[in-house]
Amino acid sequence: MNKNKEIYITVNSPGEIAGWLKPAVLQLKKELPDYKFKVLLLPCVFASGNEKNVLAAIPEIDEIIPAAKFISLFMDTTERTNTFFLHFGGDLALTAMLAKRWKTFAWGYQWGTVASDPFYKGYFVKTEYDRDVILKRGLPAAKIHITGDLLYDAVMNNIPEEARIYSFDGVKTIAFMGGSRDVELRALLPFYLKTARLLTEKYGKLNFKAIISPFIHWDELLSIGTLKPIKGLDGLSGVIDKDKKLFISLDDPDLFVELVNKEQYLNMYRSDFIISIPGTKTGEAACLNKPMLVIMPLNRPDHIPFVGLIGLLDWVPLFGKWLKGQIVLIVGRNFGFVSQPNILAGKEVVPEMMGVLAPEDLIERISPLMGDKQSCIAMKEKLSEMYSPFEGASKRLSRLFVDSVLGIERKDLPYFSVVICSRNRKQLLKGTIETLDEQTIPSSSYEIIIVDDGSEDGTDEMVASLTTKCKLRYILKTWGGRSETRNVGIEAAQGEIVVFVDDDIIAPKDFLEQHARYHRRFPNSIVRGPIINITEYKNPGTKASWRDYSQATFCTCNASAPLKSVRDLGGFDVTFIEYGYEDNEMGWRLLKSGLKRHFNMEAIVYHYKPHKKEEDLPGAIRNAQELARSAVMYYRKHDDLKVRLATKITWFDFLYHKLFHYSWLNDFYITLWKKAAAAGKHSLMNDLEAKIRDYYYMQTLTEELKKGG
Repeated sequence: MNKNKEIYITVNSPGEIAGWLKPAVLQLKKELPDYKFKVLLLPCVFASGNEKNVLAAIPEIDEIIPAAKFISLFMDTTERTNTFFLHFGGDLALTAMLAKRWKTFAWGYQWGTVASDPFYKGYFVKTEYDRDVILKRGLPAAKIHITGDLLYDAVMNNIPEEARIYSFDGVKTIAFMGGSRDVELRALLPFYLKTARLLTEKYGKLNFKAIISPFIHWDELLSIGTLKPIKGLDGLSGVIDKDKKLFISLDDPDLFVELVNKEQYLNMYRSDFIISIPGTKTGEAACLNKPMLVIMPLNRPDHIPFVGLIGLLDWVPLFGKWLKGQIVLIVGRNFGFVSQPNILAGKEVVPEMMGVLAPEDLIERISPLMGDKQSCIAMKEKLSEMYSPFEGASKRLSRLFVDSVLGIERKDLPYFSVVICSRNRKQLLKGTIETLDEQTIPSSSYEIIIVDDGSEDGTDEMVASLTTKCKLRYILKTWGGRSETRNVGIEAAQGEIVVFVDDDIIAPKDFLEQHARYHRRFPNSIVRGPIINITEYKNPGTKASWRDYSQATFCTCNASAPLKSVRDLGGFDVTFIEYGYEDNEMGWRLLKSGLKRHFNMEAIVYHYKPHKKEEDLPGAIRNAQELARSAVMYYRKHDDLKVRLATKITWFDFLYHKLFHYSWLNDFYITLWKKAAAAGKHSLMNDLEAKIRDYYYMQTLTEELKKGG
């Protein structure tokens, strides 16, 4: 029996590798780091012949298996206990055969058949439309999951945040997309070169790029030298300058197209308009919200790859290719949309041209857009509306696939009790409840418990007015401090897992699901997640980064733990009356009891922290002083190096305070802070407040430690 942990991914064309496999495997490797990822290349008429080299450049892939080895894999009858399949391309039946042979299961993306269905655990699809298509084939609805288009993550993951500064100001740079197969690109470059000349003659100086697919044999392309138009497709002859990476007109050395084979997506992003043939590249351009013209020249239909019986005509001697070309021309008349954005929308969002084309035809079609900036902007906005919802598709797919591999069923989620303590903040609390009521896990699998610490602003009436899908419980108590209030919630909780959040957070829809996944993967654990501060109360969609990673053991703005473990330790220490460290102290005892701590970067909450006003400074100083007194309590209960470091009770911190913290300097910072507040300089206010708080914290810390106890 083979117990190796392996994921086999089947693909068979450039679009599937670049657009689907790459973002998926990047995410899956994070979730399943101890698994080996093996790619099985299956036969395909759309293959470029360079797939193996492209796959070899993806570090997350451990092995690439050519189609020729399929038979040897099939003949291997060793039962595998930790081997699974993810089907992105090729014949579904081939993947099903291996899954059956090895007594395992597969997941499919976008495709499914009744014949192969018994060996597929489920299917991922891009949209509701794709779901309906598969349903019509007779596949069970419970097995179909809408994750979105992986292509969006493939593209946007390659556009760094700091590089996203593009601003459209009319068409000045045009990018040509020539496909992923050498024969296509070599036929189209002369055609595009003549298009560039006609555009220059009509609109003056423009910049032209040909974005070269990574599947093109780059060194072979550069060594071609002179490239002439092919028979039947008009164009200009040019020479490829190997050193300058340019395709230059033989008639006019000032007319050239830059050949770009690095940072393809970033170069597309920095272009103003794209001319492309059909395929994945039209989806890539759409993800970048690029105005485009999609062309499908049928000048040489015998050169167009085709699937099925029509494609087999390529192998018939003498007249096979000619006959295939005639059939393609007939089929092309009723083919419908060929660009991915138009197929997705079911209508023309970007212009298309199909038939026997000349460069002059392109100029005529482009002209209305070249001089109409608003039409280009409208196209960009429509593409953004269509494609931006696909962000995070790779995470959604990975979540479902990984849960399946690890045996985690969504119906088997732990029952959550979400405890929220609040006092006189009914409007913020209302928003928090509303976001927690819209979770991806079933509403029957969790409850929300509001413990009101003596509010006098009508919080009780607000909660009573709410209608929620999940169970909502409200408990009013007299004021008693944070620890006592949380303990009331712990006592009332009925779940397996207790989750603590603040009353001023926004919880993404998968917040509880992310906590659930980690508790299933890591039983008997504390689970923490990023806390992203926001200054405006709205769903910002900001991604977590290392800056949002906290070393705090148990920050109750975003933390969860087994309810029994918390109860067994008596809950929070009620001797912590003032602000701070009561949650860390609880976390410390949980760790000492044997629980482990895990930080899930996907379990995000957004914490509302509005810009400070001048009148807020006394409260900030008071919090710093209370935090220092709580720190001393924490240290005296648990005299450990980690506690000392966390609370700054170290000789280094005291030395630094003595050398650099002066009352006159602190007074100066306060004066500057007030001036910054008057001027609305929020960033400066935050920096100064940190210095002021630190001064009062260290000063109070020193005073409290001198008291002994």
